Amino acid sequence: MNFFMLLMGHLWGDYCTQTHEQAWDKKSRNGWGLYVCTVHCLLYSICIVMALYLLPRFGQPLGDKEKILVFKIFSAVFVSHFVINRYNLVKWWVEKLLHRTIPAPGEKVTVVGMINLLVYVVVDNTFHLTLLLIFLKFLWPEFYATNTI
Repeated sequence: MNFFMLLMGHLWGDYCTQTHEQAWDKKSRNGWGLYVCTVHCLLYSICIVMALYLLPRFGQPLGDKEKILVFKIFSAVFVSHFVINRYNLVKWWVEKLLHRTIPAPGEKVTVVGMINLLVYVVVDNTFHLTLLLIFLKFLWPEFYATNTI
């Protein structure tokens, strides 16, 4: 159940709260891009914390240790998501290591370009979920102790 909640938080944060324009603008090397990326990462981090920790405990007050844990998870998720998104690490990985070209916005997309975009999405999700699982291993070991799926 824990992994399902993690996946739901990821999907809500990365897809349901992000517009098409935000997905492109967050990588822009100007003040607007920085703002858009920051807002996206805040929403993403909120979705992760809500799905993983707050919703399963809805109505229960958080103790001091739990508040610190929520802050640590939120911070780790925010920073990692910001770095991956703002600095285009997935695009670099796909283009430099997998030797696939990602079509530019407005460019006519071929079948190969569409496949490359799909690879990009899969690599992006893999990066984010892998980092989330690593952070949880160190910040909240109990996540794994009760994890069935």
